[in-house]
Parts: sequence; C-alpha cells; structure tokens
Amino acid sequence: MYVSVRLPKEATIKDHHNGSINHIAWKATGAAAFRQHLKSNAIEFKEQNLKDAGYQVFLYDSVSTKLEFNFLNEHVLNAVPVGTTA
Repeated sequence: MYVSVRLPKEATIKDHHNGSINHIAWKATGAAAFRQHLKSNAIEFKEQNLKDAGYQVFLYDSVSTKLEFNFLNEHVLNAVPVGTTA
C-alpha cells in the first residue's frame, strides 16, 4: 500500500490530524530491530507491550496521520515493561 499527499507550496502541516483517516495499522515482524531503527534515526514514537498481544509502536507521518505497527507475540527487552500501554 502506498499513501501520499500533495500540498500546495504555501500550505502548512497542522499540529493535530484533521483528515478523514484516523490511523493506519500494519502487522509487522522484527520488533527489536524496528525499535532500534526508530531510535537511531531520532524518530519520535510511543510504544506498548501487551501481555497477550505483543509489542506495538505508534508514530505520526508528515501530515499527522497516526501509524500503528503491531508485532504479534513479540516483546522487546529494554523497551517499556510488559503491560505498559501508550
């Protein structure tokens, strides 16, 4: 899937999302490497480790759409403790 937006040159990005899509979610694998990639590139994100669901990452794209990455049955050591919700 590829989602894109084109804004007029003079347009500004709003601090809070106001579009028709609330968020986009993906099933993913490789949680520890994904987290390390975000950290090493100074990308802001929120994370949670759910006991019966796995590790989740939430971040925002350049037009403030929330992106959710679900790593089913994976937990990341040195991340937030299991049971933590974002």
